[in-house]
Parts: sequence; structure tokens; C-alpha cells
Amino acid sequence: MALKRYTLTERLLESPLGRYEIVRLALDWIYAREYDEEFRKLQQQDLIARAISDVLDGIATPESIEEFRKKRRAREEKAESMAQTQQTENAEAAAFAKEAQSEELAVGADEKKGMREVDLENEDPEALDDSDEDYEEEVQEPSNEELKKEEEQEKDE
Repeated sequence: MALKRYTLTERLLESPLGRYEIVRLALDWIYAREYDEEFRKLQQQDLIARAISDVLDGIATPESIEEFRKKRRAREEKAESMAQTQQTENAEAAAFAKEAQSEELAVGADEKKGMREVDLENEDPEALDDSDEDYEEEVQEPSNEELKKEEEQEKDE
């Protein structure tokens, strides 16, 4: 006895379920299995044929569809909670970094202020004058006589 292979169209016509019921279950099945790798790889035509075939074979029943929906909701809730946790951790890290930076700035400002106060106590007011005249007085170019003396010393050595 040879087994007869029915086409999808023949199976649709001979099914005890109505056509609209089959299409509704197939669409629900596709939506429920949206994240399954085997369904994601299929092209649109193959996806629809596979879903209708699963409905006609009794694989895609309202109970199995509901089971996949529960799994999907649980997966989405888990992903959402992980995203919220990550967002909270990022916010805490940013707040910590900002606080640390402000503390560093405050410590740096206090150190500069303290150094400036020490400078003011130890130095006379004229030394705080940063004019160019004082600089020119401190740095004098050697005279020609001094240069000649240095050259003679280098020659002697």
C-alpha cells in the first residue's frame, strides 16, 4: 500500500477546522514563535506554509500557542528588567564619577588656595609683581668681557 502525499491545499480543504480558523491559528503560531531561530530563518512564503502545516498537523494548538506566548512574555519581562538594572547601574556609575570629579576639583582648589596663601605669607609684596621689568633685571646678558674670559678659560683647559 502506497502512502498518498497531500498538498497543502488538499489538506486545507479536508481539514475539520474552517479556513479562517486555520489562518488565525497559523498567524498566532507565527507571532508566538517569532523569536525561534528555525522560524526566523524562513522566508515569508515558507513561514506561512510551515505555520499552516503545523496547524493542520496538530502541533499548533491554542494550548501550545498560549504556552509559547507565556514564554515570550517571560523573556520580554526578563529583558526589560535587565535593561532597567543596566540603566540604574549606568546612572549610579555616572553619579559616582561626577561626585569623584567634583571632589578632585574641590581638593585641587583647596590645595591651590593653600599654596597661594603660603606664598603670600612668605613673600614680600614687591616679589609678587609679575611685570617684565623685574624679569629683565634678574636675567642679564653677559658682557663682552665676560665672554672673552670664558673663551680663554676653555682654551686653557
